[in-house]
This record gives sequence, C-alpha cells and structure tokens, in this order.
Amino acid sequence: MDKYLTYPGKQPVYLGDVDFLQTSVAGAMKELLRAYIGDNSGNAILLGCEFSYAHNQISWTSGIVAINGEVLAIQAGTLSGEGTNYFEVISSLGGARTFGDGQQHDCFEYRQATISKTNTGYGVATFPRIASRDTQFAKIFGFYGISNTPTSYARLAFCGGAWHLSLRMAAMDSASTTIFEGTTDALPDVLVQLFQQANAPGSMLISVRSVLSTSSTIVATLSWSISGKKVTFAITAATAVQLTEWFVDEVLPVF
Repeated sequence: MDKYLTYPGKQPVYLGDVDFLQTSVAGAMKELLRAYIGDNSGNAILLGCEFSYAHNQISWTSGIVAINGEVLAIQAGTLSGEGTNYFEVISSLGGARTFGDGQQHDCFEYRQATISKTNTGYGVATFPRIASRDTQFAKIFGFYGISNTPTSYARLAFCGGAWHLSLRMAAMDSASTTIFEGTTDALPDVLVQLFQQANAPGSMLISVRSVLSTSSTIVATLSWSISGKKVTFAITAATAVQLTEWFVDEVLPVF
C-alpha cells in the first residue's frame, strides 16, 4: 500500500516522491565530493576530527567527514583497545508523524559518524584530510632563544606536506653527548596532529656535518617530543663530542 504523509490542512505527500528527491540530492552531493576530494571513493576528513594517541587509546575532536560521498558530523570521542580503527555510520529514527491510516511512523533518519573497531571497510588511516589554509602554504617556525642569521639559525619548515629541519650552530664550548636542544611553538593543531599520529616516529639517525670540513661528519640521534603546541628537538651523540661550527639539514619522516 502506498504511504502518504499527512499534515493538517495540507495535501498528503507521497513518500515515493520524497525518496526520489533524497536520492537525487545524495547522488549529486556524492559526485561533487568525488570531484572536490579527487578520489572516487568519496572518503575524506573535511573538517576537524583531530586525533591524539596515548598507548592503546585514540581520541578525536568533533568534525565533519565524508564516507562514500555522504557528509556526516562526528562527535568528539575516545576509543580504547588494540586493532584497526574504522569510521562507522550510525543512524537513529525520529520525527514521528501521523499517516493517512491513523498510524504514527518515524519519518526522519538521523545519521552521523563515529569511530569503532568494527571492520566497516572505512579504515581511519585511509581517509585523506582535506588541506586547510594551515597546510596549503609553506610554514616556517623559529626556536626559542635562537636568532636566525645567515651563519647561525634554527628553522623548522612544513613544505609540500613534509617537515624539514635546518640547523646551523657555532662551535661547541665543551665536549658533550648533547649537541642541540631547542623548542619551537605555535604550530597549528592540524600540523601538531601529524607528529601525534600513532605511526609517527619520535626519533631518527642523522648526519651532523662540519661547516669547515666536508669530510668531518658524525652520526647522531635526532629525537622530538610534543607538549601542547610545542615541539622540542634534541640531537645526541653516542659518546661526548666537541664539534666545530656544524649544520644539519634533514627531512623528518612525519607526513
């Protein structure tokens, strides 16, 4: 039997027409999102949904995601446990209306996204993030207490989706295993998130080269840690060294 939605003093609405309109709008939205995202999947993080990780726990802020071309809000939340994280679509019904047969039916479906361990096929790690203005252009960050001159500088740059650390320092005053320590701040949230991802490393081996001699190079460990919007870097050697004027130019494996 055909279903009609009735309102006092109004013509009944045939629900088949409503379904057709919803399908048409949803189809157009999906194609628009595919073109905007540049991916036929229609999957992306459009706004917010910033992640932070601690042991086997993931937390995220509220935001907007596209799942298979459907735009959905996601509320902030926390999820614990090992395993892969997936976006999941959850729905609930509401908006009870009285039909022509005198029966009440829920006419609205409320749909939103969440994150769960259920294998929905929409792995969180596979969703690209639509670049905001914070990531569209090169960003250069200085370090506390370090003035930048042509012969002495410390710069952290985010360029083209990759991090680049560039240091040039004067000769060390004495022998030490600590070659450098410095903190930079005021990173936008979307960039801090890159350092906080579960698969983001916290250190790497680097070459520290002498400005005065092309043959003088040592291998050291570059490590970093996050506190709020501050990133602290440290370069340490396995044994104490006393370097002459030195420099480091490295791309960090944080993408």
